[in-house]
Amino acid sequence: MNSLAKVALAAYLGVNAKNLLFAWHVRFFYYFFRYLFLPENLLGYPEAELPKTPFEECRYDSRCNLLELDINIHKSNATYFEDLDSARTKLIVWVLNRFLKDSKKNDGSWAFIPIGSVYCNFKNEIAPFQKYTMVSRVIGWDHKWFFVESQFEMNDPKNPTIAATAITKYVIKDGRRTVPPGEAFRRAGYSEEDLVKGISEFKRLGLQRFIDIEEIGATPRAKL
Repeated sequence: MNSLAKVALAAYLGVNAKNLLFAWHVRFFYYFFRYLFLPENLLGYPEAELPKTPFEECRYDSRCNLLELDINIHKSNATYFEDLDSARTKLIVWVLNRFLKDSKKNDGSWAFIPIGSVYCNFKNEIAPFQKYTMVSRVIGWDHKWFFVESQFEMNDPKNPTIAATAITKYVIKDGRRTVPPGEAFRRAGYSEEDLVKGISEFKRLGLQRFIDIEEIGATPRAKL
């Protein structure tokens, strides 16, 4: 392989690094190992940098590369969900850091926080090599589910262009037991005021609608 070909290959791999084989796994598990396993003096998460409330924003920067383009030469809608995995993971291990460590220490195993559903509203295209930031935050919860909003923002951080907005519904599991979000956030060290706000925001934002809509198709359709 000549020098030009090597340079071209290196450039291709560098530009498309986040979509290479196993790159998703590295990005996804990076936050688990850094924020839950490593001590602070070895790149671990400093206790002082944990959020003061569960509603603080968590930012994750990225860029649209060549392997993410669709036939319209902009970021494919399907690739938004891959980005969301990394951005939401960073948020979850940040916001529920103390709870996750507590579950391992007191319950003997890590709590598991699977996704129940995701809704995404696409608003503006993301061009090739365009930088963007995913801004994620917890927006409320009920007795079973908690919800995360993630916005894809471009251009001026003070007045960003919104490319897409996603709402993700999570459940918290400790073995077979479903942990009420209020309990998890309490064990994460948040105030009673925050716990009350989580429920009130669930009602104010009408998040029950995202649960209700899942009833569509949940039962067999009647024959016409």
